[in-house]
Amino acid sequence: MEALSDLPGLRRRIHGNSWHGLPLTGWQQQPAVVGEAYCQAIGAAGVVLGLLRQANGDLSTDRSYEIGAIGGCGLYQDSPEHRALLSDYPDAGFFRTPAELRQRVERLLADPALRSQLRQLGAHALRRPEHTYAARLRSILDWREAAA
Repeated sequence: MEALSDLPGLRRRIHGNSWHGLPLTGWQQQPAVVGEAYCQAIGAAGVVLGLLRQANGDLSTDRSYEIGAIGGCGLYQDSPEHRALLSDYPDAGFFRTPAELRQRVERLLADPALRSQLRQLGAHALRRPEHTYAARLRSILDWREAAA
């Protein structure tokens, strides 16, 4: 987050309830948004970060699915699961380091066509039936039944 804190011309907002107490200089901390407001926030943003919580060992999150399904321009922290979910996504849609995050955001902000491409590719990949909440619940129930 710090890598983007002084990027000129960028309106930085972070939504949620878990950010308080963290040093987020240059970021507007906003309350969590849900439902239609959540969809509007993601759809209206120039770039939406698909961050992973390293403490949990995350390789993807619910937001990984939601960004593309909603039609957001996702910039995802590079992981094997993100790459598998977004197999046709170009490298410009992933970042590994803070410096690469900054470089990718600068490129996306300067290239509306690339932002549009990422929105379209993300929507195509993540609106498939196998990525719905119903399909994910079925997987959980299948795992449960197999373990029983």
